[in-house]
Amino acid sequence: MSAGYELTTPHPNSDNLADIAHYPQVADILDMIFHQTTVPRVQDLLALDFFRHIDLREMRTTSLPVRFDPILQATGLSVIKSREGRPA
Repeated sequence: MSAGYELTTPHPNSDNLADIAHYPQVADILDMIFHQTTVPRVQDLLALDFFRHIDLREMRTTSLPVRFDPILQATGLSVIKSREGRPA
């Protein structure tokens, strides 16, 4: 979304990253998600400056759960499993 178009692959390529070079915080987030050996937790992402300084009225009265249990569809699960190097 930062580049103004949807990715056509599960991972951003060098052209995609070049298109968002003027948004270094977004590039850092994508690097953390796609280029590290472990997939970051939601809490890890929320601790980044990009998200930490966002003031959402809805979030003032809500705390993050200690455990985050997302409900994913089969397509989302297959993307995560392919990221972890496991067959879908």
